[in-house]
Amino acid sequence: MAKKKGLANPMAGFDAKPTKKTSRILDNPLESVIPTDVRKALNRKGKDTTMAGRYLRRSILVLPEMDEAMNRKARELGVGKMELVRYLLAAGLEQLNRGEEPEKKEVVTVRLEMPHWQE
Repeated sequence: MAKKKGLANPMAGFDAKPTKKTSRILDNPLESVIPTDVRKALNRKGKDTTMAGRYLRRSILVLPEMDEAMNRKARELGVGKMELVRYLLAAGLEQLNRGEEPEKKEVVTVRLEMPHWQE
């Protein structure tokens, strides 16, 4: 009786693991695309809801005292509050770019180890 031959393995000769470079590219194919283009492509209507004119929408948390100070200063200068906030961000980034670094302090956080709990 003749021996039955099995089918040839179509994956023979291919590594099971992709190369590191290939793997990284496949992890996030949008990494090489400009974020603005990604936002436009992901929105069904083509309109980017995170944009307001030429500005990108962001939310920040500020202390109530800081908010009042910004309101007061914006009124004094006769500009809108968001215009003042953008100016303050730009001025702060300019200082960092000149090498002026803010003071830092180390903060230690203690968290409880959660036990495996079931009812």
